[in-house]
Order: sequence, then C-alpha cells, then structure tokens
Amino acid sequence: FKNLYDNGFSFHEISRKNIDFIKNKLLKKIKKLNNKKSSVKPGLQDNYDRREVLNKSWLDILNKIYEEEGILSAIRAYYNKKNMKVEAASLRILTSKDISPLQFLRDCKSVPKHTNLHTDPLEGYMSSIIYLSDVKEGEGGTQFFPKSHRYIYDDLQDFFARSVNTGNYCHDKFSRAVIFRLPKFLRVTKNWGRLVETGSEMEKYLDKNMLTFVSKKHGNCSVFEAGAILHNAIVSKGKRIAIQVLFH
Repeated sequence: FKNLYDNGFSFHEISRKNIDFIKNKLLKKIKKLNNKKSSVKPGLQDNYDRREVLNKSWLDILNKIYEEEGILSAIRAYYNKKNMKVEAASLRILTSKDISPLQFLRDCKSVPKHTNLHTDPLEGYMSSIIYLSDVKEGEGGTQFFPKSHRYIYDDLQDFFARSVNTGNYCHDKFSRAVIFRLPKFLRVTKNWGRLVETGSEMEKYLDKNMLTFVSKKHGNCSVFEAGAILHNAIVSKGKRIAIQVLFH
C-alpha cells in the first residue's frame, strides 16, 4: 500500500506454487499465442498482436491468488473500496516484432526509445501484470515514472486527452486532421511517448527517471494505477509472457 501511495506502483513476488499453477493451466493457450500471426489493424484501439481474454473461471482463480498474496487488500485500501476485485484479465505475449506499440502515429518512420509511453484513458481502476517468463532488461519490462500519478492537469484538457487516447491514434493524415480541428489547447493525448524526439532534453529526463520492472530485481508481479501513472513496455529482444489484470 505504501509503495502504491508514494510512487503509483508496487512490486511483489507471487509464490512459486501459484506461478507454476497458472503456467500449467495456461500452457495450451501460451503455445497457441506463440504460433499466432499478428493481425493488428491500423487505428483500432485496444488491439494487440497476441492476446487472449481469460474467462470468468480465471477471474475467480486470480481473485483467490491476489487475496492470498495480500495484494487485494492493499488495492482496496488504496481506493477505500471494500468490494474491489479482478474484473478482467488477459494473457499477452509481447515480442520485438510487435506492431501494437507503434499504433500511435503508425505511419511515422521514426521509433524513439520511449515510444508507447502513456497513461491509460480510464480512471479509477488498478492494473497488475504477472510475469510468466523471466523478464530481463530489454525484454519488455514495464517502465514506470515514479510519482507521476500525482500530477495535476487542467480538467478540460485532461478530459480531451483521455478522449483522444480512446478514439484517435493519429495513425494517418486524416485522423490527424480531425485532431487539428480542435483548438490548440485541446490537441492532446495520453499516448505521447512517440513524440519524444531522440536526443532531446525530454528523452534525457525520462532516461534518468524511469524505473524498469525486471524479474531478478523486483519480482514477478507489478501493481499500478494505470489511469494515472506514466508507463510503457517495449520488447527490444526476446519476448515477454504475462497476464494483465484489471481491478475495479
């Protein structure tokens, strides 16, 4: 709870018993996703190269594990909501050849190192990622900007930024023209990592302050306020197998 409150994220080591149980039950799905070809279409939101949504029985399993590990009680305390629980979960495999992290400004050739740095558009919920593979540097470890969940934005601008993030990935000239019909103050989005130019002061600032969640150093489970904290995950080598969980 203290890490969530202070930094906007917390790391945890789920027991080997529970991790092995999850991996064994998902073995067939993991093999299926590994063999799947990417079918990401330009401009579609919530669109991933390799993802399978998990059913209600899986939500019950995950709720039990998060309760056992003491994580669920910390999330409930953070929001002061006694009934928060796992509402959705999906198995995701990230690789260095994925298209989905490049959806915003998809037709641009440059891919800065902080591409896909974003805040989720929906507020008032908690996210968690459980690593099912050993994640080292460069292998898709989630990056977080500590304390960015405390940033204060103009209410109207923030509303438009979340709306644009949901409805427009600026993936071609037409979609960008739509945004440029708005007043300059409202041409904003929560998905802005690709706008950080290589060699810029902003890039150096992010390099200095971002924290990367890797297995050996931090454990196998991260919990974070995705609708407030700046975060990112890009695979430059290998692949990352994980479950992404939503609490509400």
